[in-house]
Amino acid sequence: MALLFGLLAVVVSVGMVWLLTTNARTRPPYRVDGQTITFRHSRILQAFSIFAFFGVGFLLSLWAILYPPQSQQSSISLIITALVLAFAGFLLCWESFRFQLTTTPTELLSDSPWSGRSTRSWSQVSSLRYSPANVWFILKFLDGSTFHISALVPGITRFLEQCEQHLKPEQLANAAGGYARVHRKLPFSNKPPEPTRRNRRRGILTGVLLAILIPAVLFVVNGTLLGTGETPIAGRYEDVLPSNIHSAGGEVRIVSYNIAKGFAHTGGVSFDSVENVRARLKLMAKAIREQQPDFVFLSEVIFECGPANVNQLEFLARECGLPYYALGENYNFGLPFYRIVGGNAILSRKPLTPVANISLSGRRPFYVTHNNRRALFASVEIGKQTILLGSLHNDSFNIRNNEAQVRQLLEFIGEKRCVLAGDFNSRPDEPPIRLIQESGKFSGEFQGEASFPEKSERIDFIFGPKSWNHLKTKVIENDASDHRPVFSLFQMP
Repeated sequence: MALLFGLLAVVVSVGMVWLLTTNARTRPPYRVDGQTITFRHSRILQAFSIFAFFGVGFLLSLWAILYPPQSQQSSISLIITALVLAFAGFLLCWESFRFQLTTTPTELLSDSPWSGRSTRSWSQVSSLRYSPANVWFILKFLDGSTFHISALVPGITRFLEQCEQHLKPEQLANAAGGYARVHRKLPFSNKPPEPTRRNRRRGILTGVLLAILIPAVLFVVNGTLLGTGETPIAGRYEDVLPSNIHSAGGEVRIVSYNIAKGFAHTGGVSFDSVENVRARLKLMAKAIREQQPDFVFLSEVIFECGPANVNQLEFLARECGLPYYALGENYNFGLPFYRIVGGNAILSRKPLTPVANISLSGRRPFYVTHNNRRALFASVEIGKQTILLGSLHNDSFNIRNNEAQVRQLLEFIGEKRCVLAGDFNSRPDEPPIRLIQESGKFSGEFQGEASFPEKSERIDFIFGPKSWNHLKTKVIENDASDHRPVFSLFQMP
């Protein structure tokens, strides 16, 4: 992938330099030949359009080389962003290079990039008006057709002089805003031109608004269109081989672990170094690997992180020798090429089939990352049984909403054989855990020692299907996360 982006960077940089060099040799944008005047866009705008067309792709390619995307989804998002911005740059290039207007004492020869070439006499012009939204003058002809000329075109005041010579005052009335924009007094008005300082303020304000609007639009597009939302993802890391396991026939070994984002996020806009994140993940992987699990249910795992570029799920899969994965996005925050994506996940020795990533009760808009929950479900074939696997991280603050989430989960599971594991954020004596126990659908340890040492609480659980024989559960001593990993051993009938 880095090689692909590197090749793209070379291609677009060569194209950009070639166009800029070619542009420097072209005829001037504003040319007077006797009574014939030719108007074209400025070289500054043309150079900017070249950069918009090629330069953005170059910068994004360079970014991808320095910070390689950690997932196929991230690579696709980056490519889509580059294509959209390049297309916008292409439209700007098309306008800035193809536009031309030539005026003579009798005619207007227009060459529009959008409507082609035409020759009209001044007597065919019905009016001139100005569009402040587009910052251009609009010549309207008697047949209803129009031609646009930007107020930023060099020599625009000479164009207005030509209009004043051939058009009546009433035909210019709707162009008053444009006259003010270029600091020229209307020929029939006593009102002086608008002060230059005020127009500069407007220009600065417009620039500031665009600088805010463009990232805001990209932020919304990333969180809505480029996120996976309720669609679960499953697959295999092809170069990861399953580690050896030594267990009796019919035994199923499971680990549940809230890894607290690998402590990649240290608060506000601060993030830890890649080296420190990997060091903590290695400690977590060691605790997991020692249990020789068949399945690992992960909460608060980050799949993509621009500021601390580690795909935590893939890292743990490699360290633990668990090649198959399923992931469910809880949040996707940032820009398409620089964002944080995290949620719940499952690692497995056996192939997984994605089932659902359901939004839980209390789910809020995409831009809320705090306590915004979904539950990931995948299925796996064990022997001749199809087992549903549910990885979750329930409400941390509102026990009533937590209970509503558990009811929602139980309704979704129905009568299917299911392993349900993760950070329930509920103690054994509270309604959510009692609901699960009283449902009669699960086996496992409903009490036990603390898995969240900070408050000495047991809030992480592993529950297997009722038909499975629960052999043991233990909390593993490991302080790499603020939660302790939980291990359970079941015997299938």
